[in-house]
Amino acid sequence: MIDPLEGEKFLRRSLNFFYRCAAVETVQIGKRGPAFYHWEITLYAGNDPRWLKPYRKDLIRRIRERRQEIGRQGPDGITVSAPDMPVVKYAVNP
Repeated sequence: MIDPLEGEKFLRRSLNFFYRCAAVETVQIGKRGPAFYHWEITLYAGNDPRWLKPYRKDLIRRIRERRQEIGRQGPDGITVSAPDMPVVKYAVNP
């Protein structure tokens, strides 16, 4: 079984690289149930979740490929929010 923190590290690293700063405040990945398949990311203020829109399919595809390598499924979607921005939901098949 993989350490649940590995998925969080991968996601933090990817998004912080994308935003070119320490943009990620929190990542919530459940160990089971709906939160296992739908992840929630909160960005620090000033980082717009909508910037990910052109890259969302690639981001989710990369995460899913990485998880398949270790025998895991998902996520089916990701919700990204920031205190000063609208909440954005990205799904595998939007």
